[in-house]
Amino acid sequence: MFTLLPLPEIAMVTQAHTANPGSRTVRGLLAKEAVTLVHGVRKASEAEFVTKLVFPPDGETAFSAAKIISVWGDRVVKIPRAEVVGELIAKLARRVRAVKTRSAAENIIRGGGMYIGLKNEKISDGMATVEEGWLVDGEVLLLRVGKGKFTVIQAI
Repeated sequence: MFTLLPLPEIAMVTQAHTANPGSRTVRGLLAKEAVTLVHGVRKASEAEFVTKLVFPPDGETAFSAAKIISVWGDRVVKIPRAEVVGELIAKLARRVRAVKTRSAAENIIRGGGMYIGLKNEKISDGMATVEEGWLVDGEVLLLRVGKGKFTVIQAI
């Protein structure tokens, strides 16, 4: 076993997992334990937050823009608000280097591989423009390309 958790706690988590395997309780716990052992409690908490942000469990989408920015830190891409709201999503994805070219972004959108927001809503139109409602707290746009390329854009 790759954990230092007490056996009663392991039994409890295993029982919860057996009751609801889709919740991935055991995987999440072991991941948190491994990151804590290697990088410390602070980094483990950040990793857990980012995982919930990128792949939110059902019903858990209440993250504030301030929390997202604080966890993402210097990886947040800051762009003037006028150049975010109303901009073509394909053009914005290129600008923040989520994709190499605008045509690549359009191809990804046609293929169903671009998502926005806390609920990972799929972008289905290559000519879609960023709407005010897509921003978390009117300030942060979450953009995911494919399974793993995640970009946080702050409209300043």
